[in-house]
Amino acid sequence: MSIGVASGIFAAKVAKKGQFVLRSGELGEKNPLADEYGAELWDEASPSTEGIIEKGVDLVIGDLYGKADPDKLAAAGIQMYIPSVLCQHAKEENPDLVKGDVSPVKLTDVENDIQELGKILNNPDASGKAVHEFDSKYKEAKNTIKDSGKSAAFLFYFSEQYPVMSVGEGGIEGAIMRELGLKNIFSDHKEAYLEEVSWEAVLQANPDVIIIKYGRTGSTFEQDKARLLKEPGADTLTAVKNDNIIGIANRETWPSPEIATGMLELAKNINKIK
Repeated sequence: MSIGVASGIFAAKVAKKGQFVLRSGELGEKNPLADEYGAELWDEASPSTEGIIEKGVDLVIGDLYGKADPDKLAAAGIQMYIPSVLCQHAKEENPDLVKGDVSPVKLTDVENDIQELGKILNNPDASGKAVHEFDSKYKEAKNTIKDSGKSAAFLFYFSEQYPVMSVGEGGIEGAIMRELGLKNIFSDHKEAYLEEVSWEAVLQANPDVIIIKYGRTGSTFEQDKARLLKEPGADTLTAVKNDNIIGIANRETWPSPEIATGMLELAKNINKIK
């Protein structure tokens, strides 16, 4: 079973038919790859240790945001695997989530995690195919993008109640921007997410490009773009005047094989901007 969208993507890419049976912790976010695989969405929230044990699964592909206790699961004969890129991202978001040393975010480490999960699930053919797909899209994105040097704001709404949020340099989104040659307007912030970002700071930075990360709790790009355009002074921004507003699905920014898909889409769209 999986906990979280990213882990569900890893499982859908690597598991043999019938191995991946349950999903959880997706919090209302769409996960089409897991849907296509056919794993049952058991619990939108992150399940308890006891709940997982009751389900009788052999393996949990997890994240660092849930309530499951790896030691108690192990005592019940259930292995828990957390991909390294999830640990890297979590360390940048909240250092208290990760014990010990963790390397900085490196997008291509997704390939190592795919291979490791392929060994655990005894499915090297699927993991080899997934690695090739990731590598091809990643390289195509790198080769597609022009050295624009454009300034960019990576913005998102966590929910209908939260104000606009952005990203710093530390997490997956910051790494994606660097790989695509974009200048993050909040590059002086080393953390992954900026929950207290000031909208005035966005207006002052006046980015050339705005990337909207949509779908965190089921929203569409059109819905989040419309909300952004209603922010005070949005019409004064260069990115808005030139309609340089690009969308990327939230699931394509989770630390998972879908990063390469998101990067490639962004690269193609960035090349089209004015």
